[in-house]
Amino acid sequence: MNAAETILELWIARTAESYPRHAAALLSQEKDPFRNPVGALLRQSLSRLLRELSGEMDATAIDSALDPIIRLQVVQGFSPDNAVRFISLLKPLLRELGPEQNSAVLGVRIDDARIGQLARMAVDKYAQCREQLARIRANEVRRANQVQQRICARRPA
Repeated sequence: MNAAETILELWIARTAESYPRHAAALLSQEKDPFRNPVGALLRQSLSRLLRELSGEMDATAIDSALDPIIRLQVVQGFSPDNAVRFISLLKPLLRELGPEQNSAVLGVRIDDARIGQLARMAVDKYAQCREQLARIRANEVRRANQVQQRICARRPA
């Protein structure tokens, strides 16, 4: 395993630790995407985010990598700070490596500014997903009320 893969595996493990204990082991250890779809989603998205953090920081690529993680955490009811915590877990991990190894491994030094930019993008994504979920829930309540009204209107008096 090369150093970039080591960073990724550590980031996945530390992110998984933010979940309840029984889920953490499954998320970080089970590699089969059919037995562990959330773990596979984390692995794929964090891998893409790490590439972007050490590369171009393409907003579209970052958004598509953040979307499934944040969307899942919004649906699971994570608070904003818990939903984006996985990003802040990267800082101490990279500090443990040291700046020389960080640069040598990833090709560019991932600094606090890049991680901060990613965190801001994640907070924006969280807000978008929360708004979308609120609209979906409001529409469901509206549909349920309409169905109830139709049922009541059809009942004989």
